[in-house]
Amino acid sequence: FTAVPPGGCSGECVAATGSTGSAGISLVIEGVDGELPSALDVVFVVDATFSMNDEIAYLATELTSVMDRVQEAIPGVDIRVGLTVYRNPGMTLAYGLSKSISERADDLRQQRVGGSLEAMIEALDAALEMDWRGGNTARVMFVVTDEPPERGTYARTV
Repeated sequence: FTAVPPGGCSGECVAATGSTGSAGISLVIEGVDGELPSALDVVFVVDATFSMNDEIAYLATELTSVMDRVQEAIPGVDIRVGLTVYRNPGMTLAYGLSKSISERADDLRQQRVGGSLEAMIEALDAALEMDWRGGNTARVMFVVTDEPPERGTYARTV
């Protein structure tokens, strides 16, 4: 297959070729060299309002499970996990990037839900302020919620 940006190529454009197989999709972009990251920083931004009451313990267990699978899939990569939990505005808690996945899962497990306003933008700001590494580091943020952000912050949040 050949991958081309939506609308085709106009001006400077790089097309990619690839193939599908039992191991997934392989994509090659001609003229671009890259190396796999040596480090991974992952931050989970989690909604802890009342509507998430049944989900927090489940999410803590899944956080550990997902990150264990990531460690197995990319051995040797230095992984850190951060957590930001939000409720109403002014009730956002940030737990910085740590090499201890179980510590962050415990932080999530200990959360008590509350509030009904979605202070997602506050949580995203707190997550962006964490000590993210530069250089050859993959940086990923997951937002886990069941509601849209607080009214009036939608455009800035997305």
